[in-house]
Order: sequence, then structure tokens, then C-alpha cells
Amino acid sequence: MQQAYYPPPMYPQPYAAPPQMPSSTGEGMKYTSWYIAASLILSLLGTIYMLISVAVPAAQIGAVCLVLVFAVFGFILFLMAAWKLWEGKQEFGPEHDLNVNRCVQIFVIQFIIILVSSIFISAIASVLYMRAGATSRAYLEFMLVVPTALGIVEAYLGGLFIFYPGKYFMKPEEKARSNTARALLIIGSLVTLVVAIIVSRTSFVTSTPIRNVVGYSGAVFSMIAYYFFYQIFTAISERFQRGEILRPALVMMGPQPYMMQPPPYGAPPPGYAPPPYNPYAPPPPGF
Repeated sequence: MQQAYYPPPMYPQPYAAPPQMPSSTGEGMKYTSWYIAASLILSLLGTIYMLISVAVPAAQIGAVCLVLVFAVFGFILFLMAAWKLWEGKQEFGPEHDLNVNRCVQIFVIQFIIILVSSIFISAIASVLYMRAGATSRAYLEFMLVVPTALGIVEAYLGGLFIFYPGKYFMKPEEKARSNTARALLIIGSLVTLVVAIIVSRTSFVTSTPIRNVVGYSGAVFSMIAYYFFYQIFTAISERFQRGEILRPALVMMGPQPYMMQPPPYGAPPPGYAPPPYNPYAPPPPGF
């Protein structure tokens, strides 16, 4: 007698999709906003230090210690942001991956420019120092103008370095504000260069406090640029925390229930019957 075949029952499974794991990119955006805030405070403290060095020379040691503390804190935040951004660079597709790679390339180019320019400036400064002395006008003008001119290139690359990690997540108005911030960084370096050239043509070039202040003459523009970048990356980080930015793979799935699984086997062929099963059969020979 052929046994009846009953397919396995299929019950609904109204389970939501698993919660999304924390995004490394979102953590990187948070640390980047903190790093930019530390850079803003550091720029402000550096400006205050330069003013103190002119007005109250005896208070320089305390100001230097405060600047160094924030510099170390900002460097730690920079490392944390770079680690998280690199860890999650493939979370949002090839475009964001390319932006993070460009950021790394810009960092390498900046490092090479700083290294080569430092060697170049040190070599020429050594020649001028040995020929004319540390108080000569040629030596002081060179040490004042040339590093300031290189600061324009560093400001351009620095703006791109901050811009690329968040480019994929920026809204159109945020991209426009980031372009304004990058322009302000370049304008600040140009103002510093103009002031350096003017001071180098006057008798103030021999004054050490005045030469120190020249380096921060365009700091106001830099601080405004850092503030704009801080607003942009803080907004991106908040969108991550609110769940408005999701990874593409989970966006396609959505929070819908899982699909019911099909039966593991189909209907048996005509005339098929499973073999009889005796749970009390004798053990096999040799057992």
C-alpha cells in the first residue's frame, strides 16, 4: 500500500532583517570632525601664542606647553580617523573607495613635498648662514618668504585631504561650503605670503617677534575654513548616527521579512513508497 505523502508545513516567518553593524566609515567621520575641531583650537592657540610672544615674552613657556598638548591630542584623533576611514573604505562602493585612496595619495604627496622642501631650504639656508650670518638680510628674507610660499601648495593639498573622505556623503550645499573652505585656506596662505614679502622689504625683518607673527597673519581665514569643515563632517556624522546613511547592500534588502523557504523536496514519483522501517531490527552481524 502506497503511503500518503504530506509536504512539510510552511509557516510564515515574520522576522525583520538583522540590525546593521556599526559602520567604520561613520566612526571615521566622527573622529574626523573631532580632529578638525582640534585643528581649529590649535590654530587659535597658535595665534594667541604668537601674540603673547610679542606682548609678554615671559609667558611663552606656558603657551608653548598648551599648544603642544593640543597638537598631541589632534594627532591621536587624526590617527583614529585615518584608521577607521581606511577600514571602511569599501563599505560604500568603488566611488568612496577611490576618494579614500586619493586622500592617501595626497597625504603621501604632502609628505614628499615637506621632506624635499625641508632639505632644499635647509641646504640653501646653510649656505646663506655661512656666507652672511644669521642676522644678514638675505638669510632672514629667504627664511621668511620661501617657506611661506610653499605654504600655498600645502594649503591646496590640505584642503583636498580634508575634502575627499566626506565627498561621497556631502549634500550639494555642503560641497559648495567645502569649496569655500578650501578657497579660504588658499587665501589665508596668500595673505601670509603678501605680509611676508612686505615685512621682508622693511626693517622689521630683523625683529624675531614680527617674523613669528607673519606666519599667523592669515590664520583667521584658516580658522573660518576649519569651522566650515567641522560643520560639514559633524552633519555627516549625525546622519550616520540617525541611520540616514546605510550601506548599499542593506539598502537593497530593506527591513522586510525573510522569504519563506521552499520545501526541501518535491512530490514523490507515482508508485513510490518509502521502505519499511523497523526500529527494533536486530543489530548488523559482527556488532
